[in-house]
Amino acid sequence: MGEQDKKKAGGGDGGKKKDGFDAKKFAIDLASGGTAAAVSKTAVAPIERVKLLLQVQDASQHIAADKRYKGIIDVLVRVPKEQGVLAFWRGNLANVIRYFPTQALNFAFKDTYKRIFMEGVDKNKQFGKFFLMNLASGGAAGATSLAFVYPLDFARTRLAADVGKAGAREFNGLADCLVKIFKSDGPIGLYRGFFVSVQGIIIYRAAYFGCFDTAKMYFAKDGQKLNFFVSWAIAQVVTVSSGILSYPWDTVRRRMMMQSGRKDILYKNTLDCAIKIVKNEGPKALFKGALSNVFRGTGGALVLAFYEEIQNQLPQSIYGSTTTKETKLPSSQYQSTECILYGSITNLEKGQFIERLKGLCDPGGPVAFFEHNMVFKLKTGTDSPVQVQMRRRFKTDNLHWHCRYIAIPETAVKDVIVRKVIDSLIYSNDMMSFVKSLGLRMEYEYIANGFLFTKRDIRVIMYQVMCSDTIGNYNKLKQFGESFLVEASILVPDGQPYDGAIKNLKEFADQLLPICKLEYLDYINK
Repeated sequence: MGEQDKKKAGGGDGGKKKDGFDAKKFAIDLASGGTAAAVSKTAVAPIERVKLLLQVQDASQHIAADKRYKGIIDVLVRVPKEQGVLAFWRGNLANVIRYFPTQALNFAFKDTYKRIFMEGVDKNKQFGKFFLMNLASGGAAGATSLAFVYPLDFARTRLAADVGKAGAREFNGLADCLVKIFKSDGPIGLYRGFFVSVQGIIIYRAAYFGCFDTAKMYFAKDGQKLNFFVSWAIAQVVTVSSGILSYPWDTVRRRMMMQSGRKDILYKNTLDCAIKIVKNEGPKALFKGALSNVFRGTGGALVLAFYEEIQNQLPQSIYGSTTTKETKLPSSQYQSTECILYGSITNLEKGQFIERLKGLCDPGGPVAFFEHNMVFKLKTGTDSPVQVQMRRRFKTDNLHWHCRYIAIPETAVKDVIVRKVIDSLIYSNDMMSFVKSLGLRMEYEYIANGFLFTKRDIRVIMYQVMCSDTIGNYNKLKQFGESFLVEASILVPDGQPYDGAIKNLKEFADQLLPICKLEYLDYINK
């Protein structure tokens, strides 16, 4: 597309800066993540406090050696007796205040960093790089957020570790804690343990976000949304694993936090802290409270799941007005070379063909889809037509359209269609006005109802073409013809050789014989 076309389609910048930063989406991520965090952290506050007491009691000058807790049950029994039931929520307000910006900024920055790290990464073709970039974006988001809110995290830890009663408590609240430590130790006292925290947070957040997004990609194929319970189950495994992996760093940083405001210094630095813990208490001491942290991880899982659910429930119009004809083009477009073959089967061959594909393709398939497709062309004198294909899930209010620009096939290759394609997402609530502004006219539209299979980098779809008797009326759809169309394709990153892809595609096609013959057929242009 030329620059003039982009300006026509843009409908104004919509609050979006030239560098691709979307202020509206950033604010939505901030609100969604923060709200989910506040609810879930309040729910697991008792377990949160149990974990912290077990973790830092050996470094607390207010918990005598003979008064230390023996385990989770001992904490659960003694705290309400000695401090009252509400003591389980001691420091919870500070935790919510801290956690709101922390988690919200994590989610908001996570998506921003994903755009930075994952530009041009094809998750279907470059799984290893996709996974590593997800780890990098998650770790960078966590470290950035920590720099902003560390004093609040410090205060939350000290308030939760305060076991005094009423007037005998070390701190009277969040403000009192921050003021007292600042007066006694200065700003450095509020940032004690910061550097080991950065190390731990990168490890934790890298796994936390990276693994979650990668798992979502694996289980929610073809762009489908995960239901709440699947999302929660994935998040539960991710949070528990991430928490155990980074727990020693968390123990060291919280022990360092406990030194602020006291005259006798137990640890010279983080390395000295880790060495003394292992030497004096044993290696297991680095994992004190880890079991309660597993239960506490439920809260983190709820945050991820609630965030996904909140995003799913938000009206899609927040990315584009429902009252204005607004269209937004993406900041990224992905150019590829597509190698593709076409074929068909009869309705009677459907069952046999699906079983053949199940045996040949990756486990987990097939994935059902029901899509609205529109094909447009632009005639430009004697030049070949420009072809644009738009598709999205049928009967949905989702404003996201998958747009594909398709070039004419290369004439040098005779047995497999090889053509350049450009894929992108377009956000529009008035697609027809958008395409008309580009000088495109619709050739035809159809509803595709079918199944998706994958075998490594090979994508296979089989679908029925559905139609109606009245243009624009989709209430009574019927199958067009008595067959399923079949497409098998491979996308090769632009500029890379595609001879290997052609060979793999032809070998795969041979395995579908005699049920289905895949061949060179440019049926869209015909």
